Amino acid sequence: GGVPQFYLREAKPFFATPVTTEVMRILIRDMIKLSGYYLPFEYIEFEAMLKQRHDLAYGTPVKMKNLEFKLLDAGHIPGSAMVELTAGGKRILYTGDLNTETTRLCLGAKVPRKRFDAIVIESTYANKDHPPRKTIEVEFVDAIKAVLHDEGKVLVPAFAVGRSQEMLSVMHAYKLKANRIVDGMARSVNRIYMDNPDFMRTPKAFAKTINSTREMMGWRDRRTAVRRSDVMVAPSGMLQG
Repeated sequence: GGVPQFYLREAKPFFATPVTTEVMRILIRDMIKLSGYYLPFEYIEFEAMLKQRHDLAYGTPVKMKNLEFKLLDAGHIPGSAMVELTAGGKRILYTGDLNTETTRLCLGAKVPRKRFDAIVIESTYANKDHPPRKTIEVEFVDAIKAVLHDEGKVLVPAFAVGRSQEMLSVMHAYKLKANRIVDGMARSVNRIYMDNPDFMRTPKAFAKTINSTREMMGWRDRRTAVRRSDVMVAPSGMLQG
């Protein structure tokens, strides 16, 4: 989110996967809208950053002066990347969140079997063990079925990027018979993922998931959502509203 501040004084190339750049466009604009007064940059720096945009596919080498780098699939969310950097005879691997297990949206990251001089990981979890994914999926779907069986409504608070799409995909994969609604910024992210099938594990399955999910288009829809839907997936702020 702080990338635009590097464009306060001069232009410089900006490299990312197209999915990441489009998601950044949504997130940073929202951040400026909500917290612009407290940020060290404004829309003008954000637009300057986008003018220097260079879209990269995974594995495409880029040479700049005395260094070379390429982006590798991090398996975290569509478009997420690790950076393999070679400079001065040294090889470095830098990554944010990564996931080596296959999800509904992504194949697991394939960490290069190379000798690196340094590995830098900036991530959410380190020494935490998670239950098997299959177990979590079954528990999630069973919990929804239990609520629906009692004629209740299910509210699923989820991050707009990655998590909302994963929850919807799980429900679709388990053939959950329920009217699903998605709201908030996740709607825009859905369209970005649909427009970039090369970065999706199963783009056709994801398209079916989204096409079978209704989007909230305004406050009129939201007022009737409780009556017309069984499951609503949205950021927690939208659910509170």
